[in-house]
Amino acid sequence: MTGTDFLQDEAERAADEVVMERALVGMSLQGFGAFMAAIETPAVAVPENVELLKRRVPWSTRAN
Repeated sequence: MTGTDFLQDEAERAADEVVMERALVGMSLQGFGAFMAAIETPAVAVPENVELLKRRVPWSTRAN
């Protein structure tokens, strides 16, 4: 194993550790059911956000 391989492996291990520390969420079965229902529900457009995203940005060179 080269020094580069070692450093790459250690960086990946450290990154995995950070992700796992922040990504795991515990919840009850009832809470999990509510979570799944919420993420499976189709999204609803928020009119204010739709209007905001239609605005021309100052750095755009495209004519609308």
